[in-house]
Amino acid sequence: MQETLQDEDQGGERKAPTGGAVISDIHMFAQRSSLPEHTRAIHRHAARSAFFVLNGDIFDFKWAQASLEITMESAVAWLTELCEAHAHCQFHYVLGNHDGVEGFAAKLATLEGAVPNFHWHSTHVVIGTALFVHGDLPLSRKRGSHSFKRQLKPDSDIKVKGRLASLGYQALVSVRVLPAVRVIWPNRRVSKRMGTRLSLHSEAHPAACDFGAITDVYFGHTHVAFSGIEHQSVRYHNTGAMIQTVKAAIFRVEGE
Repeated sequence: MQETLQDEDQGGERKAPTGGAVISDIHMFAQRSSLPEHTRAIHRHAARSAFFVLNGDIFDFKWAQASLEITMESAVAWLTELCEAHAHCQFHYVLGNHDGVEGFAAKLATLEGAVPNFHWHSTHVVIGTALFVHGDLPLSRKRGSHSFKRQLKPDSDIKVKGRLASLGYQALVSVRVLPAVRVIWPNRRVSKRMGTRLSLHSEAHPAACDFGAITDVYFGHTHVAFSGIEHQSVRYHNTGAMIQTVKAAIFRVEGE
């Protein structure tokens, strides 16, 4: 896991919260999640940050092992505990393709009204000159897909997967088949497509995002961590995934 955090300044005292941090793709509640390995790091970054972006697929309702309602309630409890533990920090939750569910969006809206330092976004958030987007929408090849429009899944579409199906998927992760697939879609190509689609869609819907003012794009979705790939004067960063056998990155972000 990549970290760029120093706990103390040269005088041995804690620094005041500044800048921010971003993670994505914890896939919590799925068997493949490796959250316990990263929990302490998440809290360390939150303690030193003015803002923290949870950039999509933090929870995985598609591959969860309990009912949707139970899993959503557990997700809200985890978010509430995180926000309350770091009341100085503004948390921004961006939906992804594994947690973009109607019922969960409703619970996030309720949480936003109850917890002062929690905010949720269906497609993206801009902080300073940084754009945070999960990545599934701008990288989608589905006809009519749009970087700044998300069609939430009805709760009825989410079915609990059987143990055999979950074990089968876990086997793919364990033998690194999924990361290997990314070899045919290299990081620079991903960044270029991301930039092209974001620029195109922001031109059509300037109220959603002024892409011309963006210097850095942070995303996840592809589960391949990298940082600093530049395309047309914009830098692209991917936070990988907190799942077994896959590299995760917690990036520090300059900003408000």
